Amino acid sequence: MPSVPRSPGPSFPVLLDGEPDRGLWLVKWPPALPHVVDLFPSSCSFGSFLAPCGTRPARLPVAGAAAAVLYAVLVRPRLLRCGATREEAGRTLPGDDLVPGARSRTTMAATLPAPPVRVWPWPAQMGCDRAGWYSRDRLDNGGRPSAATLVPRRQALAEGDRLYSVPGGRAWFTAAVVDPPRTLVLHACLSLPPAVPFDPAGPRPRAWTEGVWGFHLESLPGGRARLLVRTVGRDEPRPPMRPVSVLFGEPAHLVMQRRQFRNLRARVEPGADRRVRRPGLPAVRAGRTAFGGPRADTPGGRRSTDQRVVRWTTGARAPPPARPRTAPGGGQHRDHRPGPPADGE
Repeated sequence: MPSVPRSPGPSFPVLLDGEPDRGLWLVKWPPALPHVVDLFPSSCSFGSFLAPCGTRPARLPVAGAAAAVLYAVLVRPRLLRCGATREEAGRTLPGDDLVPGARSRTTMAATLPAPPVRVWPWPAQMGCDRAGWYSRDRLDNGGRPSAATLVPRRQALAEGDRLYSVPGGRAWFTAAVVDPPRTLVLHACLSLPPAVPFDPAGPRPRAWTEGVWGFHLESLPGGRARLLVRTVGRDEPRPPMRPVSVLFGEPAHLVMQRRQFRNLRARVEPGADRRVRRPGLPAVRAGRTAFGGPRADTPGGRRSTDQRVVRWTTGARAPPPARPRTAPGGGQHRDHRPGPPADGE
């Protein structure tokens, strides 16, 4: 193996095949894998931050501190206001005062191609026991697909109603502010562990979390809507809960909220009421069957008792229409079995 020239920078003695300071050792097991010594000499900047074998990791705390500072200064502020402007993130919105002594706040936003009056029915029917959360259903809806259509019986939402957050109803949100078609604020208080709801007016458990999830709609020119999603929270005790919230809770909320924005946009965009977006089901357009044939009640369609017409609101599969069998002579096959005797026979 050719030797790597030494540079005046700092180096660390590494014993590799009997020759010290050949470079940063990365792979040793299994022996069949080639060494990548020549890719990262010990004097390079990458090798200087990773301590080789047999040396004291003096620079790892410095690298960790630098990464934490970069995340806190550059990454986390953008994560907490994904899609929102600084002015939107600095607003005071309904529901912000529901969590006394709140220590965390996020503001995410999206522009939807429909006015607020058309967007409102979708968040109004949210809930694990209702129409779902329009996000990643395997994680927040027990694997059951969120509704792709509006459900009239789920539109009646009043303050104080419970919206289950997990299958089975062990935990829930409480509708704290309901102001259609502008504001919907959900409030939750959970003791930890396990995640059991408690009354915020009574005594609080030793470990708990309290949060607000608010949806705020504003009109935009061109028949569009601006959807601001504000979360406000507080976790106690703070020392053990803070790292969990920053490292796991905030990134998870970003992933789930972006998916919800995407699914809401797909449901309210022009023409969305003419097709179904459900996993494993074909898109069914108005005036057509699930297999592409014309509906019986549309121009050009023939009324047939053998053809099951499927409306786009059901999302169910239908068998293909029955076709008449052809006789050997070219005509349609007829059933020649004797029927019931006529009167007088």
